[in-house]
Amino acid sequence: MGAEKMSRTNQTIQTRLPEFDLLRSLAIIGVVIIHITAPLDLYAHQGVFVYYLFVSIHLAQRFCVPVFLIISGFFLTYKIENQQNPTLILKKRLLRIIPPYLFWSSFFYFLDVVLGERNFNLFLLLKDLLTGSVVGSYYFVVLIIQFYVLWWLLSKLKVWNYTKLLMISLGIQIIITSYLYYYLFQVHYFPVIDLMYRFIAAWSFYFVLGLCLGNNYEKIKRIIQKLKFPLVLMNLVFLVLSIIEFYIIDGLNLVNTINPQTEITGAKLETAISYWRISSQLYSVAFFLLIISFHSTNFLPSGVTQIVKKISEYSFAIYLIHQPILWKLFFRVFNLLGTGSLASFLVILVLDLGICYGLIYLGCKFLPKKYSRYVFGL
Repeated sequence: MGAEKMSRTNQTIQTRLPEFDLLRSLAIIGVVIIHITAPLDLYAHQGVFVYYLFVSIHLAQRFCVPVFLIISGFFLTYKIENQQNPTLILKKRLLRIIPPYLFWSSFFYFLDVVLGERNFNLFLLLKDLLTGSVVGSYYFVVLIIQFYVLWWLLSKLKVWNYTKLLMISLGIQIIITSYLYYYLFQVHYFPVIDLMYRFIAAWSFYFVLGLCLGNNYEKIKRIIQKLKFPLVLMNLVFLVLSIIEFYIIDGLNLVNTINPQTEITGAKLETAISYWRISSQLYSVAFFLLIISFHSTNFLPSGVTQIVKKISEYSFAIYLIHQPILWKLFFRVFNLLGTGSLASFLVILVLDLGICYGLIYLGCKFLPKKYSRYVFGL
């Protein structure tokens, strides 16, 4: 099976890794914050300071999707038995994510139909389900399904050398990143950035990094634990660079001469905050390494640790339901998003997480388990 896989036979496997509970919790909270602050143009009327305050808050959360992808790859290789029966693991993973995805996609689609926000069209519904487009954040589900199938294929072909795969994925990442910057500086026309969210090529480095780390975690963790202070500095530096890069991209008129529609579609702003900027990529990896350097949540109060575990457990369900609550309730009904108030931002964050947590808790409490797992993916 290869040297990398054989080297793990003597490794002690923990059934639960507290640092990954913390990572999942921070990542899902980061996702919610991104969607609260996503209409950055709405904050511009509050002045430069407030605008860049929310830009900074927004960019500080741009680790979240890469971290979720790293975690997804990590546990596929951390548990040795996964590679002994990849078909069974693939089936379990898909059954955990596809039924809840279809349930909530259908629910929110028909809610929009009832509210008169869209007309029913079976063809468009099927298209939205296949592309993860019923709700904006659902692209991740389509993405992770592709990665699970890729891992299954690699396992079936007995491709165990994840270090070589990491080099290949890094090469792909460099090519795609270069293409992004060619677009920005008018060297080449860049296709719709929305497509990058739904295909694995642009994200492959993170998933394969997870596969690599899971395969050698105990050894890597011992090294990373000695690097806490450098990792803190790296996170601060990369975050500052991310803010500077945002200013350069969003502050300069780089793309209008290529695509006159960018001001209308928001493609320029989307590029300025995208996950594929160099600073964002470096920040995502540094953030992941920083959190696992703590290797436990023992430094947190016991009550907070329990909350972290529960948010981690509910993270996928929160991912599925938080964004429509934000946009349908807080934006359209109460018109709170984009007000420029830090207080309103904090209130929305707490309320959205609280509503999600309450719905999931009550659903799991009153629905039979055989149904709740297909609704919430728990």
